[in-house]
Amino acid sequence: MARASLYFEDFQAGQSHTLEPRLFPAEELDGFCRATGRQHPLHLDDDYARRLGFRGRIAPGVQSLSILSNRLADSGLIANLIAILGFDRVRFLGPLYAGETLGFQVQVVERKESSRGDRGTVTFHCRGTNRQGEPLLEADVTVLLRKR
Repeated sequence: MARASLYFEDFQAGQSHTLEPRLFPAEELDGFCRATGRQHPLHLDDDYARRLGFRGRIAPGVQSLSILSNRLADSGLIANLIAILGFDRVRFLGPLYAGETLGFQVQVVERKESSRGDRGTVTFHCRGTNRQGEPLLEADVTVLLRKR
């Protein structure tokens, strides 16, 4: 598990971190769709989603990315964050259903010191899975972190 005091210097390529799994309740799916104006029945109507071959309604892909961003912050892994610089090589590998548990494995891919000297970038490869270990999401996340 990550510690709340990690700085740029604490990361090395190849390090792995497991983020605490988290339940994705139906209320969050509903709230996200309301807040973003997402009105597609795939996200709002279980019967419609079942007719398309899903077990029930699923989260929009961008909501999965939002959860990843929040899990990174909540874990303390990026407690010394200056900014999230980007999400790259994003792949949605499976549906995130309301009521499912989502966990993330995070591996440090690269780190680069900034020319300013008081910060640097760290790129994480993140893989989200459900409770059964089925892959749901992959993304590389690059963040700008403070140095000590």
